[in-house]
Amino acid sequence: MFMFKLNHHKKQVMVAQSRWKKQKRQETTVDTLHFKKNDWLTALPLELLAEILVETRSPKDVLSIARSCKYFYNVLSSPSGSFIWKRVRRSCVPRPMPSPPEHLTEFGYASFVFDGGECELCGSFTNEMYISFSLRMRVCSKKGRCYPQSNIQTLVKKFSFLFIRKNTRGSELVMRMEDNAFGMFRHILPDLAVSNVRTYRFMQGSLKDEISRYRYWMPIERASPERCQEPECYGGSHTLCTTHGRAVLSLRTRKWLRFCNKICAWRVDHQRVKERVERYNDSLAAKFVKEHGYNLNDLMNHTSYGTVHRQRTKQLEQVTSADHSIVLPMLEPELIALAENRKRKEYEISHNRIRTALQKHYHHLRSRYPNVTTTSYEVPKPVVPPFSTFLSLPIVKTLLDEASYKTSGSIGKTLKNGLVDVINAELADWADEARRGLAAVLGVLDWKSIDFRTPHPVYWHSARFQCGRCHQVTGRCEADACLDFAGACAHQCPGSDDVWEASKFVRDEKAIAAVRTYLSLFDINEAHDDALDEIRDISNVKVQCLSCKPYCVMTVNQIIGHCHRHENMQLRRLEVRANQLLEHFPLSTDLLKKYIGRSRKEKTQLEQKDYGCRLCLYKEAAKCASPEPQQLVEKLRKMSLDGVGMHVAACHGYRPLRNEDIFRFSKLS
Repeated sequence: MFMFKLNHHKKQVMVAQSRWKKQKRQETTVDTLHFKKNDWLTALPLELLAEILVETRSPKDVLSIARSCKYFYNVLSSPSGSFIWKRVRRSCVPRPMPSPPEHLTEFGYASFVFDGGECELCGSFTNEMYISFSLRMRVCSKKGRCYPQSNIQTLVKKFSFLFIRKNTRGSELVMRMEDNAFGMFRHILPDLAVSNVRTYRFMQGSLKDEISRYRYWMPIERASPERCQEPECYGGSHTLCTTHGRAVLSLRTRKWLRFCNKICAWRVDHQRVKERVERYNDSLAAKFVKEHGYNLNDLMNHTSYGTVHRQRTKQLEQVTSADHSIVLPMLEPELIALAENRKRKEYEISHNRIRTALQKHYHHLRSRYPNVTTTSYEVPKPVVPPFSTFLSLPIVKTLLDEASYKTSGSIGKTLKNGLVDVINAELADWADEARRGLAAVLGVLDWKSIDFRTPHPVYWHSARFQCGRCHQVTGRCEADACLDFAGACAHQCPGSDDVWEASKFVRDEKAIAAVRTYLSLFDINEAHDDALDEIRDISNVKVQCLSCKPYCVMTVNQIIGHCHRHENMQLRRLEVRANQLLEHFPLSTDLLKKYIGRSRKEKTQLEQKDYGCRLCLYKEAAKCASPEPQQLVEKLRKMSLDGVGMHVAACHGYRPLRNEDIFRFSKLS
């Protein structure tokens, strides 16, 4: 019992504390508010802030400021800031706004009059004020979509939420359209007299006061004379209304309608003055443009005159000659800057258009002349440099420099018809410079030969390069871990748009030594005219690397990439014993390429433990005089492809994993 009382008391204390904190948050005064750092407008005293806001002459602007931050909201929505709203209402144009009813605050009054909302007809958001404040009916100004006057049936169907009837019992209890709003409604429904819009019945005559919403009329029309079942009764519930209650409701309805009539009358005057000021300022702007020879669109949208014009029109003030004298010295520099900006944009558009056409032509050249090394007896195909270097060719650079909005449209046809031969000739000149530069890297200066069948030194099989800046190899030469002549010409350092230079390349000594080793092993002279044909014939011949312990078997095509593992690679022809071992453990040349970068289904095979280390296989085979394949398989461990890569790096010290290092158990014969 004691614990129950203690817990109950503790719960009451917690509820009281939470209630006190909530009241503390709500009881916010101007003195307790803190302004933001470096925001001096919030640091102004309330009197100075009021003087600034009164100059706006519009409660709508004060409402926007009140919703800009929490500080202004608390200041302007509190009772201490109500005098600001009153002074602003008195300074409104064309005349002061009516005072709000007692139950409506100044902040709520401004929101009720000036806030936007959903259009009754099209459903889109609009900033227009209510057509009828008593019915809270809002229609936007899009006449072509909201109320097309050519189709009366469609128009009446859209206004089916209204109920129009004369001399109906209970009309004194229901909100109906104001007298001043009726004129605007008649503008929307011209020459119509509707007895019941919901049933689409028309009759001749003039519409009077009893225009209300359909949902306002039905509860009163169905109720008996003694009681009212109106849901929106001031009691707030479905209580029975006595004769005195109906009288009170009728009195409040008449008061609210009188207030709405005043607001509608002020809105009509405001709209009339606004239209008159707009017509005057627009005519004055047209006269000013004709006098000084300016473009009206540029003047209104891109200069200080347009800013002054819009501000004066918003404040319902006429533009004066004093405004013209202030703005006139600023117009010429602004219009000159606008013309230069447009010219610069036209140049950028034409430059990008020409660059896109050149890039398309560049990709066409890359597809037509792929960067591959030709045979010795063929005329070398043009090599295509990186795109940044392609743009530096004289003819291409001239096209970009002479870019204009008028000529950029025909650049594609010009590239196909008249400039193809010129570009090919400049590419050939660039290729000659590249050959001389890369030959100098190889140590061959001013190479000349009378025999056209003798290949240039950069086309020799031992001509291998490395980029001295990024040391990266991508694309076709990635498996060789070095660049041949065509690969060096197409190489572009990642993240760099520098023009191609032969001086950034260096000799790949390991690849050059390995190539010369196996060429001497097969008695091939790479300077001979048929050397490349002989190399193609032996490309799939298998050799042994003696630098790997105990050895490693690979094809001739894999030697260049494998040689980077050793400082001095030793090769020999394949032994008979090693050849017999390959009959049971076949060598794959594209195992890694087959699975890396493919679909998810194929990548799942990488996670299967179906791979083995070929270096461990050779090591176990060297221990036995006549190894049996089944015994070797039992001694080897099955791993995933990633597992083999980590195993080769940890146990053998070789990285990255290559095709000659792995085999698949499921492919064994």
